[in-house]
Amino acid sequence: MVALKPLSRRRSSLAVFLDRHSPKRLIKGAAHKNTYDTASSWNGLDSITPFGASPFTTIGQTFTVPTNGDTVLDSFTIFLRQNSANAIGFRGYLMAWDGGKATGPVLYESSQEATFQRNVFSPFNFVTGGINLLAGQQYVVFINASTISNNGSGSVGLLSSNPYPGGDGFFSTMGQTSPR
Repeated sequence: MVALKPLSRRRSSLAVFLDRHSPKRLIKGAAHKNTYDTASSWNGLDSITPFGASPFTTIGQTFTVPTNGDTVLDSFTIFLRQNSANAIGFRGYLMAWDGGKATGPVLYESSQEATFQRNVFSPFNFVTGGINLLAGQQYVVFINASTISNNGSGSVGLLSSNPYPGGDGFFSTMGQTSPR
């Protein structure tokens, strides 16, 4: 697995949407869902580019699991735009985060996805099946294109600020890491 490093020294965030539910509330019969949403603060234009063939092959967002019982991650969504004529192949992942890199086993890996629309940001939703996470721990959701043969290039939705204090945006280049 490629180690992920901070996008920049200032706090930034990907335009992501995490959907989780509280097992306690589900037991009581009220399927109340909670979300972590930076996408609603995104202007729909700002992005990190290029993603795909190179140089950025891994882009993600860290987050901290709340301690209020909302510990199950049902899905996450990342916004991606295809900039070239060729589609970009990638997979979505979930792993634990140790404060500097993804660590431990892969908790979720999607099937291969591909961009399908040029010059338009499209949401890619990854349904995890309800993964129970540890309260108070940090995790990272990310997309990775380094294990798939790619000729395409694209952009990933990015906020210039971070409305969420429990995590940051991260990226990695092919086999190397560097700040934005």
